Formats: sequence, C-alpha cells, structure tokens
Amino acid sequence: MYDLVSMLVVGFVIGLTGALAPGPTLVATIQASLKGDWKTGLKVSCGHIVVETVIFLLIVLGLAAVAQPYTALIAVIGGLALVVFGVLTLRDCRGATLTVISQDAGGMAASNPYMAGFLTSAANPYFWIWWLSVGSTMVIAGLEGGLILAGAFMIGH
Repeated sequence: MYDLVSMLVVGFVIGLTGALAPGPTLVATIQASLKGDWKTGLKVSCGHIVVETVIFLLIVLGLAAVAQPYTALIAVIGGLALVVFGVLTLRDCRGATLTVISQDAGGMAASNPYMAGFLTSAANPYFWIWWLSVGSTMVIAGLEGGLILAGAFMIGH
C-alpha cells in the first residue's frame, strides 16, 4: 500500500518514463519553443495535461471498474507492444534523420501550443498504451487508498 509521499514520488518517477521518451509532444514543444518564448513549453504541457485529466477522471468515475478484470491482459499486451516498438525504434534509429518542417506545416505548434500538446498526446499510440497499462494500474492502486492517493499519483505524474 502507498502513502501520500510515496505516491507523489512514484507518480513523478513513473511519469518520467513518458516525459523523457522522444515523441511527437517533444517535437511539438521544441518547435513551438523555437518560435515562441520560454512559456511555450508550459503551454504544450497544459494541452497534454488536459488529455491526462480526462483519462484520470474516466478511470476514477468507473472506467477502472469496467477494465479491472482485464488489467493483467492489458498490461501484458501493452508491455509486449512497448517491447516491440522499442526494438523497432532501436532497429530504425541508425538511419534516422531530422527533417526541418516548414513554417506553414508547423504553424499549429507555434500558433496554438495548447492544441499542439493536446493533439500530439491524444494521437500518440504510445500514450494510450502507457495509460492502458502503467497509468491505469497506478490510478487504480491509488484508489485502493482513496481518492487523495490517486490524486497524488496524478500530481506527481
């Protein structure tokens, strides 16, 4: 069982598994920051937080009860998918290149960083795999100790 401080710490550490992984939200943050100021990255994060808050509320309001019998299956499938995606990423990284996106194509990230954070999170399959495996499991574990512990996980995350 978790206490308040450990749930905050676990939420933070586990949150790093997604935050430190390169992906579309990181690219949107970098692109928007190059065209904006230092607050732009925070705005992209706020768009991301909106998606996560909705998922958290769905879990708290009962989605967890519906998914509870399938948690182990979801975790196994999600874990296997992450391993496969990791192997594919390692295999393909040798030939990776960075393409600069034109002003017109990348305008959304700079003009509306909130929407960039929202869309790059909601459209990212890794994000959903994470929430269907690790994220939902941790929120459910927090709920066993009460809503405050589940909330602590989210604040830490």
